[in-house]
Amino acid sequence: MAEKKVKISESELNAFLANGGILFPRTEEELDSVLHLESEKTSCLNNYHINPSLLLEGVDLQKEPSKRNTTLKTSSKSSNYFKRAVLAAEITSQLYDEPTFGHVKLQKLIFLCENMSGFDFNNMYSKQAAGPYDNKFMHSIDLQFQKQKWFRVILEKKLNYTKCTYVPSAKFNDHKKYFANYFKSSLQRIQFVIDTFRSENTRRVELIATLFSCWQELLDNDKLVNESTLLESLYNWSIEKKKYTKEEVVTAIAWMNQNGFVPHDK
Repeated sequence: MAEKKVKISESELNAFLANGGILFPRTEEELDSVLHLESEKTSCLNNYHINPSLLLEGVDLQKEPSKRNTTLKTSSKSSNYFKRAVLAAEITSQLYDEPTFGHVKLQKLIFLCENMSGFDFNNMYSKQAAGPYDNKFMHSIDLQFQKQKWFRVILEKKLNYTKCTYVPSAKFNDHKKYFANYFKSSLQRIQFVIDTFRSENTRRVELIATLFSCWQELLDNDKLVNESTLLESLYNWSIEKKKYTKEEVVTAIAWMNQNGFVPHDK
């Protein structure tokens, strides 16, 4: 008996692709479909018997497997990038008018939110003087904010530094429809990080983020984690870290333990 073919509409297919991070929802109808897809007991693939490989835009099935895998990885990277941009937009939407908020603080809060929520993008960060820093992502995030019309980005040159100010744009808070879907299991943890550092100066956030990274590095290398090893790791990070006194660092370590800002062994 011939298998019955079921027609799938373009909007349904686009919604499925968007849910998988291959496409971004382009209409409210597609967005609504995306937000409901994860609660469906039966996936679109099971309903319509579609070959998953046919859903990948730009994938030539005649290509060698290694080349198709490259396309899959590219799609995954694109999806992760947009999710991180949405997270950055949520942080910015809540803190843009705080006097202490700027580019460096935004980066440190992204790092802490990702780690506190269990999203491991630590391989994308490098050791910079101001702590863990994802250079490629942070150089593109302002362009993404303006492309999506979430924020206008104003760069004001001071004496020896550039201050970055974010101003709500035409689609301010439009990111929230994505945020609620992507981070629904981590909303409280992310909000906790944002509220904790809402009015903190960049110096303090930088110290906590760097200590967190040092802590994680010690765990990853199966090394002892205590006050002494964390101090050594911090001061070996960069000569810039000497601006923090021993007392300041010890107090920060105690605070991290008390407030749960501690990485867990993987």
